[in-house]
Amino acid sequence: MPKTFNRQPIYVSTDNDNYTKSKFFTHAEFKGICDSKNDVLVDQLTFSDAKNIYIDESNVLTSRPPFKFYDGEAFVVNEWLFGSYRLRLYRVVTTIYHTGDYWPYLIAPVGWTTGDPWPVGQDALGVNYGLIPRGWSTGKAWPYDAPPADGTEYKVNDISKYDVSDLSYMFIIKCISHLTVSDSVNIYHNYSWKIPMSKLDANYLPKVTCAQIEDKIFIWFAGIDFIAFNTSGKMFNGINYLYFEDATKYIYAPIHKFVSNGIETDLR
Repeated sequence: MPKTFNRQPIYVSTDNDNYTKSKFFTHAEFKGICDSKNDVLVDQLTFSDAKNIYIDESNVLTSRPPFKFYDGEAFVVNEWLFGSYRLRLYRVVTTIYHTGDYWPYLIAPVGWTTGDPWPVGQDALGVNYGLIPRGWSTGKAWPYDAPPADGTEYKVNDISKYDVSDLSYMFIIKCISHLTVSDSVNIYHNYSWKIPMSKLDANYLPKVTCAQIEDKIFIWFAGIDFIAFNTSGKMFNGINYLYFEDATKYIYAPIHKFVSNGIETDLR
């Protein structure tokens, strides 16, 4: 097996450096990759798969924490390229806002209008208004987003401020290489799944399998859903827009028997 040397590996910070799974580990001897399913014959010094590893200057196999990539504030879980079609899976954390709940931004006083000076005291949730924000001056609009309507779902940036039972993971798959449709009946510009965070590990990443068959890219999401990205698209105003759709309609069950007048005959 070819050796990759990294004499000064870069330290990569993780979401929680105190989390045991974020630590490095080493192996004194490494005998390569072996994906055999026979447990009796498999050498205990082999791996069925190996990622985020390198062989150091002492010839010891060492792991590194996985790199994490972000697009804006969304964590990029995975990305697939099929010819010119590029699909990307994101993960964000969301919660539902209810009137009186925690809100991550300062709330303007009741009756405050543009032109009023910066307020003193505390907002509706008891947070001090403090110093005037940098760049703000009298006459400008309130510099923070106001709380949304009751029942609105919004993206969370700092999960430490919320109860885990109130949070959900939102997984969103998009095409980032081509134009997609506006949502319509049974066709979508992206596809998303929401799973309560309390049911998952803090660093949960779903297993997603993609495969292209003719003009469709089929996506199997963690045993939860089966969808397709249709590259044949739909024409609108002379432009071809691609779309996501439910893929279960493309699944067929093979027929093994023919029934006539209650009599079954095996088909060959």
